[in-house]
Order: sequence, then C-alpha cells, then structure tokens
Amino acid sequence: PPYSQNMWYLVGYSSPLNSSGYKCVKSRHTKTFGNYVNRSLLFDVPKGDQWQTMTVPLNLMMNNTSDRVYVLNYGQMHQWIFPKPQYWLLYYNWNSFVLSELFESISQKPNCSLWAKESYINKVPNSTMNTFMALCEKPDYVGFPSYCTK
Repeated sequence: PPYSQNMWYLVGYSSPLNSSGYKCVKSRHTKTFGNYVNRSLLFDVPKGDQWQTMTVPLNLMMNNTSDRVYVLNYGQMHQWIFPKPQYWLLYYNWNSFVLSELFESISQKPNCSLWAKESYINKVPNSTMNTFMALCEKPDYVGFPSYCTK
C-alpha cells in the first residue's frame, strides 16, 4: 500500500500518537522507482485563528520480501513530525492498511496508524479494523473528518 498510487487517509491511530495540533492527515504518491517510493504527507496545522496545510516529503523503501517500511529521510522531518526509521506493515489489503512501530514480542502492543482509501474512510474493511483493534496499543478509530479536503 505505501507504494500504491492512491491517496491514503489517516483514519485511526494509537492514542499515544495523538497530536491534537494536526488534523486532516493524508499521504499522496509522487513517484516509485524500484523499491523506493516518494510520497507526500499532507496535514493541517493551526496558524493563528486558521488552519494551514503543510506538505512534508516522505522517502520510503520497501523490500519485496519483507513487511518493513524504511523511512529514508526521517531526520529531515523533525520540524513537523517525529517518525521512526522503520515500521512494520502489520496488515494490508488494497483498500486499507495498518502501519506499526517495530516490536520485539507478540505480548508487546505497538503504536500503530490506520490508513484507508477515500472510499473506505468511514467503513474500513473488517479484517483491517480487527487487526488494528486487536494488535495495536490503545487503538482509536476516528475516521476522516468531513470538513477536510479530500
């Protein structure tokens, strides 16, 4: 899914990841070459009494034999977000996916984010939702706000 050309919308996350200063989070594909994917992370931040859309480039790498996602430019994003260098693609189908922080044992529930295509932002497929609710730390499904630009 991160390498697909679809727009992905953040519809859920582990509550420890909540940043009430951001809203309307989505990711747009810009380019794929081999195992490398360029995406943009778009999100709204408060600016005075209004909201401003910010765009942060994401340079990702995925290996076809692994469910790991590597964030190649994570050190350059700290003005707005604080990504980890690697994530697990915990579950995915063509309409939604769960991305988690790395974890060392099944008993340790990782922080996760839940992403969906536009057609599924208010009805995430059961298999994805069940994975998110069962395996992630303090899962919070929020949907994608109707006031946000899609």
